[in-house]
Amino acid sequence: LHLIFLLINHNSALPDIKIFEPPSSITKQPFPSVRPDDTSTYNKTDKCYYCKAGHKLNKDINKNYGKCEPCVSGKYQNINGYTGSTCSPAEAGHYAEGPAATDETECAQGYYTKVTGSSTCSPADKGHYAKGPAATDESECLPGYYSSSLGYSTCSPAELGYYVPEPGATGPEPAQA
Repeated sequence: LHLIFLLINHNSALPDIKIFEPPSSITKQPFPSVRPDDTSTYNKTDKCYYCKAGHKLNKDINKNYGKCEPCVSGKYQNINGYTGSTCSPAEAGHYAEGPAATDETECAQGYYTKVTGSSTCSPADKGHYAKGPAATDESECLPGYYSSSLGYSTCSPAELGYYVPEPGATGPEPAQA
């Protein structure tokens, strides 16, 4: 690092150029460095602390370091040594259980989520199913099929002697003789 100063002498037609070399004790300090604690990790190469997976940097502009904070529920961050200030939202069909989630997880069969940034998945309603994994919506059971409980991944066919006349049924009806 060299600084160049341009000194203008009003008694001369040409400016004086001076080159300033900083003392060797001044070294480049990579920012952001974070306060050492259980949410940070030490990088031997940079000689700085960075955020662990599941955390993001909250930079303090009044100091020369930041603080690692956990990602909130519904968001995740999967990089050790992270210097970013944001966490990624879980995609639709996935959830990030938090705080401090290090990855998103697919919704299990029978469960779904329509939105990004979800911390849980919802079970399919009675009369519906959520085909998965990673379902982004539930679907109504077709006529001839039903689901009698929450969280079905498929609908059950009507048994012999029963029928299901309408879509979205929660149970079969006895057949008329």
